[in-house]
Amino acid sequence: MFVQITGFLKHYDPGVSALVADMNLLMTISAIGAVILGDWFEGALVVFLFKLGTTLQTFTFGRTRNAIRNLINLTPPTATIKRGNQEVSVRVEKIQVGEILTIRPGQRLALDGIVISGNSAIDQSPITGESIPEDKAPGSRVKQ
Repeated sequence: MFVQITGFLKHYDPGVSALVADMNLLMTISAIGAVILGDWFEGALVVFLFKLGTTLQTFTFGRTRNAIRNLINLTPPTATIKRGNQEVSVRVEKIQVGEILTIRPGQRLALDGIVISGNSAIDQSPITGESIPEDKAPGSRVKQ
C-alpha cells in the first residue's frame, strides 16, 4: 500500500506568563478568612481538601504524561519512501510533505497521510482505541 504524506502542524505557543488571581490565592484567602472567623476546623478542612486535590492532580498528570510517552514510543523512527523505482529507508524527521510511503503488512505507520494505491487493514488502535483493524482503500485517511 502507498500513502502520500499530508501536512502536519509544527507550531508551539508557550503562552504568556502573567500575574493572575488563581485557585491558590482563593484557597489561601478562604483558609485565612475561616481562621479570622474562628472556624479553625473549616480552615483546616479547606487546606486539607486543597492539598488532596493538588496531589490527585499531580498523580493524574504523571499518568497522562506516561501514556503520551508510550504512544510516542510506538511511532517507528524510520519509514520506507518510494523515490522513483527505488524504496529507501529514511528517518521520519527527514520526510517531506508529498513524499510517498510504502507500508508493508504488519508495519506501523510512521506519519499521517492518504492512501493513494493498494488496499489493506490497518491497526489504528493507539489512536482510535478500536481493537479491530480498519479497512483502507485509495482515498482513505490514515493516522499513525
